[in-house]
Amino acid sequence: REAMDYYRKAIRIQPDYAPAHASLAMAYLALADGQSALKEYDVVKQLDAGLAGILGKELRSRGLLQ
Repeated sequence: REAMDYYRKAIRIQPDYAPAHASLAMAYLALADGQSALKEYDVVKQLDAGLAGILGKELRSRGLLQ
């Protein structure tokens, strides 16, 4: 959870920093919070298509995306 605080802080400082959003999404997945992970994925999709593709694969493997 401490890492999540750092990701959120990075996002506050630079809201368009896709890696922080993706890392936060992965942290949410580790806590079984798929809904929050999907919200971060939506942000990543708008910021970085390549990173969104990687994150999308992980979300699909967990049954959260079609």
